[in-house]
Amino acid sequence: GPQWHLPGRQGKSAWLPQRFHLHHHDLFHRRTTGRTNQIPQLTTKNHNNIPDYQHELPEYKDGSEGAYNTRVASELADQFHLLDVDLARLSGVRSGIEIADLYSIERDFIHVKHYAGSSVLSHLFAQGKISGELFQMEKEFRVILNEKLPSRFKLDSIEAHPERNKYGVVYAIIRDVDGPLDLPFFSKLNIKNSVRALEGLGFRVYKAKIEEERHYKMTRLIPAK
Repeated sequence: GPQWHLPGRQGKSAWLPQRFHLHHHDLFHRRTTGRTNQIPQLTTKNHNNIPDYQHELPEYKDGSEGAYNTRVASELADQFHLLDVDLARLSGVRSGIEIADLYSIERDFIHVKHYAGSSVLSHLFAQGKISGELFQMEKEFRVILNEKLPSRFKLDSIEAHPERNKYGVVYAIIRDVDGPLDLPFFSKLNIKNSVRALEGLGFRVYKAKIEEERHYKMTRLIPAK
């Protein structure tokens, strides 16, 4: 039957059967027609109006996003569980779906990415939106997630659709520049679309800036003699 194409990690693609009914078509196109759907009219909501995450995430002093996620989940195991690269494999889907990088005891799906060009950040926003849609609409996705979580992080229920405002999505961006988080123009449009979709599904949505640790930043910027 008809399928949806969605962007995957490192340029790989995943195909979702039409039963998933992903309904924000700006990020998907119909395999059967090969045509992209019309991008919905953008709201005028400024990305700066997206609430900042109420919890300060640890500073970055690691060589990669994966190393950061692993360290945070290890050092703060009572607050965060590592989901990075632990993909959800749904029936009828060719490749794994990224759930999140970290899942918090506050029921927040945290997606972590280095600040980069619009294409990299677009992947971040798509990852959060796809994961949120599947979590809300598909029991199988909730079952798979619950099996990955330690007892203290377990979902209250996998049967019913999640309650509004019970779960959060956090877009956490590692940035080495002082001051508030600012995004490239097209990333501002993409994050507005993702936030609108996720809020419509009942999620709390936040942005977060992960600061680079000062000593790490200095050693990275100053070449070794």
